[in-house]
Amino acid sequence: MTVNGSLFPSSKYLAKQMIKKVKPESRCCIVELGAGTGIFTKYILEILPKDGKLFVIEINPIFVEQLKKLYKNDSRIVILEANASEFGKAIARFGYAKADYILSGLPLANIDNETRKTILEEIQRHLFPTGLYIQFQYLIRNFLEIRKKFDCKISSFELRNFPPAFVYTSKLRQQ
Repeated sequence: MTVNGSLFPSSKYLAKQMIKKVKPESRCCIVELGAGTGIFTKYILEILPKDGKLFVIEINPIFVEQLKKLYKNDSRIVILEANASEFGKAIARFGYAKADYILSGLPLANIDNETRKTILEEIQRHLFPTGLYIQFQYLIRNFLEIRKKFDCKISSFELRNFPPAFVYTSKLRQQ
């Protein structure tokens, strides 16, 4: 089942807030979950080094085709029609086990509890200990759920997006 989080695409202002803490180094691996129309994708590619890799995980085949056409000439990007709850298998096919950054535009509040739990566990498994998981939401509905699994804080609130959105920045809990 494909779930959309909004009737409106995210703004460039929200995209800039989402990548504000992304500081990609050489051979960096970034995973984008729920790319939609690709506004975050555009800004991620602007800062991604030439030897970096961006895996775009999108379940909607219409968005996947649009993104493939848009970015067909960029070897740094791999666009995959896949479920976010299994993105680890998808990136493993390309020799990657973990990501330095995982950015998510997934509409967590619209996803059933079991699938959402699986997605958060997948993020935990495939994020480097020094990595960041960055998520946006229109309401702070899932903030406490994320905070149970990650060291998480609300890093910004973007009023210029419609609807306005919170950005969470999370790290893995230190064992």
